[in-house]
Amino acid sequence: MTVTLGDFILVLCALCVGAVAFGWTLTNLLIRRQEEERLRGVIQCRICSVRYEAPEGQVTPCPACQTPNENGPTDEI
Repeated sequence: MTVTLGDFILVLCALCVGAVAFGWTLTNLLIRRQEEERLRGVIQCRICSVRYEAPEGQVTPCPACQTPNENGPTDEI
């Protein structure tokens, strides 16, 4: 089996592009996981958008506007 120079360059470029795409995807997944872990336990007030930490599973008042906020996803309409 004979490999031409053009075929060799094409395969080499494809491998390099694949390695860059794999590294980019892996980095994005790691960054997303770190952000989710960093924001765990942080609530954003539904009225004034202030972010603050609160205990898990409790309704807590916002420190800025005193609006009660639940720690968890909001109900869909």
